[in-house]
Amino acid sequence: MGAAHALLDLRREPSWDPATLTAEAFRWPRLTFAVPLGEVATRLAPRSLADAGSPVITPQVLDPSSGAIRRRSRKYQGSVFQVGAELRPGDVLIPRSGSGPTLLVSERLAGALVSARFAALRPVDQELGLWLWALLGSESGARLRASLSR
Repeated sequence: MGAAHALLDLRREPSWDPATLTAEAFRWPRLTFAVPLGEVATRLAPRSLADAGSPVITPQVLDPSSGAIRRRSRKYQGSVFQVGAELRPGDVLIPRSGSGPTLLVSERLAGALVSARFAALRPVDQELGLWLWALLGSESGARLRASLSR
C-alpha cells in the first residue's frame, strides 16, 4: 500500500503551522465527495473458527486513543477472519458495536486471527483502504458509526 504524502514549498508561506499547511495541501482522492459505501468497498464474511486459547484481536484489545493492538484475547471463541485467508492488507475493520477505533489491515498482521465482532470491508481499490480507515475512524466517523449501531 502506498504512503500518503505531499511535497510543500515553504519559501513563500507566511506561516509554517503544520495544521494550516496540511489543510491547504489536502486533496480528496476523487472528484466525487459523497458515494454509497457499497460503491467503494465490499463487506467480507468470516470463514474461520477460533478455539479458546487462540490469540484473537478483538475491539476490546485496541487502545481507544491510538488504535494500537495492546494484546490479543485468549478467551474469545467463535467466528474469526484470518489475515492472509479472508483478510489482506488494505482491508478495514470496524467494531460492530459502533464505538472504538477502526483497524487497517497491514502485512504486519499476517496470520493473525481477528474477531467477527469487527465488520470487515475490502475497498474496491487497495489505495482507498487508508482513506476509508481514516474517514470511518475519525471523530465524526466514530459518531456516525455509533448512531448507526443504535
